Formats: sequence, structure tokens, C-alpha cells
Amino acid sequence: MNPPEHNTTGAPNILLITTDQQRYDSLGCNGNAVCATPAIDSLAAGGVRYERAHTQNVLCMPSRSTILTGQYPGTHGVWNNGVCLPRDAPSVASELRDAGYATALVGKIHFETIAPHFGEHLRKEGHEPLMVIEHEERDGRAVLWLLPATGAAEHRGFDHLELCNHVVSGHHAQWLLEQVGWDRAVTLTEESAHAFMGIVDPAASDTAAPQSLYSAMPPEYHSSMWAVERTLGWIDTVEEPRPFFCWLSFDDPHHPFNPPTAYGRRHAWRELALPPARPSTRAAIEADLAGKPWQYGAYWRGEFNHHEGAHSDDRLCDLSDDQLREIMALTYGMVELIDDALACLLEGLRRRGLLQNTHLIFTTDHGELLGDHGLLLKGPFHLDGLLRVPLIWRAPGATAGVVNDPVGLVDLAPTICSIAGVRPPDWMEGRVLPTSNGSRERVTTTYESHYRPELHLRSLFRDGLLVTDYPAIEGAGELYDLDADPYQLRNLWTEPTRRRLRDDLLADLHDHIVEDTRVERLPWWAQA
Repeated sequence: MNPPEHNTTGAPNILLITTDQQRYDSLGCNGNAVCATPAIDSLAAGGVRYERAHTQNVLCMPSRSTILTGQYPGTHGVWNNGVCLPRDAPSVASELRDAGYATALVGKIHFETIAPHFGEHLRKEGHEPLMVIEHEERDGRAVLWLLPATGAAEHRGFDHLELCNHVVSGHHAQWLLEQVGWDRAVTLTEESAHAFMGIVDPAASDTAAPQSLYSAMPPEYHSSMWAVERTLGWIDTVEEPRPFFCWLSFDDPHHPFNPPTAYGRRHAWRELALPPARPSTRAAIEADLAGKPWQYGAYWRGEFNHHEGAHSDDRLCDLSDDQLREIMALTYGMVELIDDALACLLEGLRRRGLLQNTHLIFTTDHGELLGDHGLLLKGPFHLDGLLRVPLIWRAPGATAGVVNDPVGLVDLAPTICSIAGVRPPDWMEGRVLPTSNGSRERVTTTYESHYRPELHLRSLFRDGLLVTDYPAIEGAGELYDLDADPYQLRNLWTEPTRRRLRDDLLADLHDHIVEDTRVERLPWWAQA
């Protein structure tokens, strides 16, 4: 049976597609010659690809709150993971719903603190948990299911929610139980939970790389495939002639590095080249990090675990070249599974006659270090691997192009409003994404640490230059000429010949940064 056709001639449909913790250079269209991403590349071939899109915060919750609100972290207030977005925060989904759109979010939400053991704290702030723990025992086996809370169907302007996360949970867990039965679902849930906590048998990967394993999860039951299936299923419930806005949110390629085995084995890790931003010897890594602020070397040596991007105490200075190669291969496997899922999405839209009236925006919340400078994951490091994100906008009938001007994820919400024919409200601080060059000069990013309060990072990219100020650490800073030094191996902060340029960039940064002006910043409850 052919699927029904939907809204093929009226107001445009909008699909916002996000991944989690994906590097700009992990896509074929962005220059990766190893990781195969034909579906995503096809979006770029028929749309606008942004060469210099930056996140406004390199952590999940602040960045996703920016995507939802169109506001900088200093305005919406979510300064770190584990900080609740205020109940009265605005939402682009609410704007579109008020304009007549059907709205849904499918996948990883994480602009909220969803872990159920935060329930008491959430309720103190007027929030209700989106997930709850349910204990179940059968045949001598017990499991703590993380399942959707009752009444969590409508949220922040989304009429429909279907949730998943890195640990098998939410609606994905309920669905998986129906597909594979109790014993198999419990086994797969336990595998994902242990991996996320960093409890991985060294034999689960070839090199005993940290947080790495070849998952027993069949690809067809993986959250990436599930999210696309459920998105298409929801689209089929939208009644003519109502247009739809859906945020399809994949939870990969975020660590742990655990794709289904068939995807993890797609690339022979021994044959992978190490990242060009990773110095070739231990001594060279030490020299590179010594030219950067203190937290770089401390994280690499295992003296500082910031927890905001890590769930283990692995010392990165002990990470071997082969372990990194295997992590890269596993990451590419996760990216390629997402790409295969998106191929199914595009075919599903084509069969429904929707491609000619649906805007597709593809991006991520922030990047991943993936070996750059000897580092992994994310944290208080304003490096290109974290700041720069993939961004593609495919508009029906539009001419393909490349925009080199700097833009930000803060621009997504006003762009979505503009597509829908809704005037972006005044509380949105981003601007509609340009489709040609010449209108943008700069983009800014901020970072706040709970674990080390002095780690306030304030960055500005302009004219191929990246400056980072550390206002709470006297004398600390970073300045890179990315045109001459694309891998950020030479910090120019203290070079006398660059002082005038540095001071000019800092003045520009201070003129454009959006700081949190609250008397007390929003409370941090726990790592999320």
C-alpha cells in the first residue's frame, strides 16, 4: 500500500534534523574521504552548505536550548548540562503551532534534564520529569526501565513527543520490548547502560579503547532507524492540509562509541590516518598543549576530569594511536548508520510526495574532539573540532550553493519561522540564515563550567581568526589564524606582533557577546 500524500502544495513543511556531537569534517560533502554519507551529501548537493557554522555552546543542553529558543545561552540561561530551561522560556515550536503547524519532536530531547532521579529538584523549579524509572522483574531478571512519564505527550509547543537516548530508554525502549521480547530487550538495555557509564569489557573492542564496543543491537532496531520510522509514522497522522514541523533528533554519534557490529566493522581501523590536528608524537602533543591554557594539558594527563563530556577517568595521554583509530572507525560507523536512516527518510518523503514542499535542515548541537591535540569528547576547549558544526539547508527548488560567512545555531529558530511565513519574534536573537555571502562578519560562543568556576570561555570568530578570552584567569587566552593554521597548533595570544590584532578582536568580542545578567544564574542540579 502506498502511503498517503500530505500537504504537497500548501504552506511548507519543515524537518529539522540534528545529530549529537558530530564533527563538521565527518561528512563526505565537507571533505571526508572515508566516512560514506551519500544521503546527507545529497542534501548539500541540492541545498545550501554552510562552511563556517558555529555552536553557541559546546555542551548539549545549552546548545539545544539555543536551537529551541533562538537565544544565546546568556539569555535563555542554560549555562551547562544539568541546568533546567525556565518553564516560561519561548519556543520556536510554539510559534509554529500557533501558526497552524502540527509539531513533533522525535528522538533525543536534551534541552531538558530528563534523568528521573532529578524529579524532586525539577518539581521544586516547577518542572515535571519527562521520564520515570519503572522496576520490573521476570524469570529472575530485573531491569530499571527509563520510560516516558504520564502526561509528557505535549511539551514546549510540540504536540507530539517520542523520546530516546544513549541508554535504551523512553518510547524507543517500549517499542524495542515489543519487537524483540523481554530477555533480548533487557540484554540490549544493559549493554547500552554499561557503555554509557564507561563500564565496558576491554575485550569488547580490538584495542580495549575506552567506551568502545561493537554493539549487539541489530541495525533495524537501533534508535537511529527507529527515529526515522517513528517520524514517518507521525507524518502519516497529520491531516490535510495542515503543514508540519518536526525536529528529528538522533542521539549519535555521541559517545560511547558503540555502533551495531556490522557498522562498526565497515572500516578497517588499522588503515585509518590519524587526525591532522593530532601531533605525531607524545612530545609534540605535550608541546602543543603547553602553548594552550592549563586545562588542556591537565585533561590530557588525567589530572582534570571535567565530567561535562566524559563518563570515565581514562587518561588520554595513555590513548594509543591504534585505540584512536578504532574509535574513529566506530564513530564513522555511527555516522553511516545515521546516513542510511536518512536515506530511508528521504525515500519515505519522496513516496509521500513531500520532497517538493518540505524544507530540510541538517546540523548537530556541537562537535567532537576525536583525537585533535590528543583529546577526546568535549569540554572547556574552544577548538574547531567542537565549535564548527555541519549545517545544510535544502529548500525545495532552491539553487545549491556554499556560504562561507560565519553563522550560528542561534539562527535556526528565526530561519524556521521565516520558512513558515511567521515573523521571527523580537525575543529571538539570531537572524535568518543567509543563502549567499557578504552579510555576516562574526559568530560568538560561550562556555561556563560547574566543576571549575574560573573556566569562563568567551570566543569570537571573524575574518578567519578565532580569539578566546578567559576573563577569570589573568593572562590566559587563545588566538589562532585559522587560514594559516587550520589545526590550531600555534597559539598567538602572547605574540607581540599580534597584540594589536588580538586587542581589536577582544574589543569586538566584548561588544557582541551576550552575557547572563541574572542576579543568580539558574541552578545546576547534577550531571545530565
